[in-house]
Parts: sequence; structure tokens; C-alpha cells
Amino acid sequence: MELLHFNHLSHCKNLTHAITTQNGGISAPPFATLNLAYHVSDDALKVDENHQRLASLLGYDPKKLIRMDQVHGDRIVAIDRRHNPADIPACDALMTNLKNTPLMVMVADCIPIILYDPEHHACAVAHAGRNGVFLRILSKTVKAMQETYGTNPEKLLAGLGPSIGGCCYEVGDNLAEEAAALGFGAMVIRDGGKTYLDNTAMALADLKACGVKEVEVMESCTACGALPLFSYRAAGGKTGRFAGVVMLG
Repeated sequence: MELLHFNHLSHCKNLTHAITTQNGGISAPPFATLNLAYHVSDDALKVDENHQRLASLLGYDPKKLIRMDQVHGDRIVAIDRRHNPADIPACDALMTNLKNTPLMVMVADCIPIILYDPEHHACAVAHAGRNGVFLRILSKTVKAMQETYGTNPEKLLAGLGPSIGGCCYEVGDNLAEEAAALGFGAMVIRDGGKTYLDNTAMALADLKACGVKEVEVMESCTACGALPLFSYRAAGGKTGRFAGVVMLG
């Protein structure tokens, strides 16, 4: 199984994290092979096996995995001891300070984000598509960690996984105008009569604006980059999902 890791998070004790790729599962095309999403019409038994393989490799109990019903919004859910892992909250960010409680975000062009507070040993995952970034899902998650765990944004470690780049994320003029109105005009790219958005640059700007200094970005574009990653746009809408996972030890 081919996994990606953030350098600064890899040096943290008692923290497990990874960004998955397409490789290492048993799903058949167009979900080949490590699809981790049940909602894309893949064989559920194969998705189960993919999850089991990932859990075995990273050392967590798949029954304790917390997933999201991602809705491209800005709702953040704090996971505490009262939460039943069988319940899948409709939200776009999860956070916790519980040990041995893996959190997962799934993507196929949107940005998978992992946040870790080494000072208070708390973590979060977030799903940042264009709408989520417009809604400031990342700075809102940082604020929620501040309010819940006492997180200092300047001490927070952030990792932005691979996503569709400004090279491939073509948008209409209405979205470009909305981005500019929200202060993201510098992230609008016009080339050859087409308009593109750099979603990662917008997410990075949102994190920096709320005081986060330590950010590592995996630059590879999901649509045209060299890494084996699922891309909704490149596949015409029929594809699997890769994931970001984090767990406190």
C-alpha cells in the first residue's frame, strides 16, 4: 500500500497520520484499487476490505474510525467519549483529543487537511472544497480547536494533502468574481481565455490569516499530477475516494 506522510507530523510522538493513494486495495475500475468511500457505488465488501487493510497498516481498530458525511459546508464536530463511531455526522471537519480515535476525511479533488496541536495533544481533519474554503472551514476549525482545547494557532501544525490544482480547476466567471469578493482575487488564474482557481492557495491564505504558521503542502495535482490519486474531474465523476487519516496515541 502506498501512503503519503507530512514531514513535520512524522516527527511528532504519539501521532499517526497518512494520506492514502489509489494503490493497495482490491476495488475494481473505476474505483481501482484503494477506494475508501461507500457512497460511490463500489462493492461494499471490497470497501470493507480496503478499510481493513488501511487500519491494519496504521494500527487502529476500524470499528473506532470516525468518518463524515461531507456536505461542502462549515460544520465542525468535536468527537468525545459520548460519540458512537457508527454515527456518521454531516459535517466537513472533525476534531478530538481522545487517544486511539482515528479521524478520516475523504476526497477526490478537494483538499484533505490534517491539523495537530502538539501542545494540547489534539487533532482535526477537514474537507476543503471550493465552497468550504469560501466558507472559511479551516479558520473556523482552528477557532473551534482554540475554544475547545486551548489551541494556540501559532503552535498548530497543518498539513494540506494533494488536491486539484490551479492548473486544472477551471471555473466560470461567477465563481471567479465570488472568490475576488471574498478576498481571494490573487488566486484567480486567467489563461488562454479560461479561468481557474487555486483552491490550495486560498486554503493556505485562510490558515495564515488566523495565525497558523507551520503549514506543509503536498503540491501534486490530483487531475494531472504524477501521484496515483482519485480525481472526480479527471474521471468524469465516476471514481473512488482517497483519504486523510489522523489518530492520537
